[in-house]
Amino acid sequence: APQLQVSLDGAPLSQSAIVAFDQTYVGVGVTRRLTLTNTGTAPLTITGITPPDTGITTPDGFTVSTPSLPAVLAVGASIT
Repeated sequence: APQLQVSLDGAPLSQSAIVAFDQTYVGVGVTRRLTLTNTGTAPLTITGITPPDTGITTPDGFTVSTPSLPAVLAVGASIT
């Protein structure tokens, strides 16, 4: 079966992990790249990426970028 592992800077994240964006100055971007890896034994199809229903909003001037979807990850394959 497919199995999804989410990592930040090479470190696996738990399901309850919080990704902090720290402070920055106006006009200075902050980037966090998450890597999705199929650690299972069968291909994994990713059709969408949605944050959990926690009331997360994207303030003016912020963007969230996702890879082209749908994507099929072979066993051991990753996408950032």
